Order: sequence, then C-alpha cells, then structure tokens
Amino acid sequence: MTSRVLAPMHRVWFAAVVVGVTATAMLLVAGSTARAQVAPDLPASVEAAVRAAAATEAGVPAGDVQILRADPVTWNDGCLGAQAANEVCLQALVDGYVVWALTGSTVHRFHTDTTSSVRLGQSGMAVSSVATAPLPSG
Repeated sequence: MTSRVLAPMHRVWFAAVVVGVTATAMLLVAGSTARAQVAPDLPASVEAAVRAAAATEAGVPAGDVQILRADPVTWNDGCLGAQAANEVCLQALVDGYVVWALTGSTVHRFHTDTTSSVRLGQSGMAVSSVATAPLPSG
C-alpha cells in the first residue's frame, strides 16, 4: 500500500524536478544569448572611454550613450584599424574591441584597445544593421 501512495508522489516530484531543470536551462540559455548579443565583459575603462567619445561626437551627455554591441578583436596596428590620412601607425598586433554605441538615433562604431584608447571607425549606421554588422578588418 505504501508503494502505491509513494509512486504518484514520486511522479509529481520527478515532474517538478524536470520542470525546474528545464526552466533553469532555458533561463541560462536565454541569459547567455542576450549577453552575447549585447556585449562581452567590456572593461570599465573601455566602456567609459567609448561613452565619452560618443558623447563628444554627438554633443550629448555620456549618460545618454547606449552600448549596443562590443566584440573583442586584434588590430593589425597601433591606429586600431582607423588610420587617419597621412598618419603613421605602429605596426603591431593590438588587442581591443569594436564597440557600437547609440546616441539619439545615430550609431557610431568605435575601435579601442583593452584600456582606454578609442578611435572613431564609422558614424551614421542604422540601428538595425548593428546586430549583423561584420567586424572591420585591420
């Protein structure tokens, strides 16, 4: 008699565990997907430098800048792949990030190192193109 009473209870417990594990897995997957689409662990110094550069570029407060995406990259030169006309760049591999920042309705793409050097790569991109934008070469 005890086994008949426990059997349904085991099924309820098993179902609760399965539902709990499934829900947890779904949250972890959703969380990692959302994180990957927004930004990796961007160093605070890089984020602050990008916000300041975007704010200056757009003439808005740094608090109005939204980071849309950031990807780690290795640049081929000290100009972080954003060489100005007639500029001489150190030829070296430099780890950094490509960061897309939104100011108002304008997207700016910045090239950074891993600390706080920031160079404007491109402005005026459509917000809808950021998620699928290829990484710049250089």
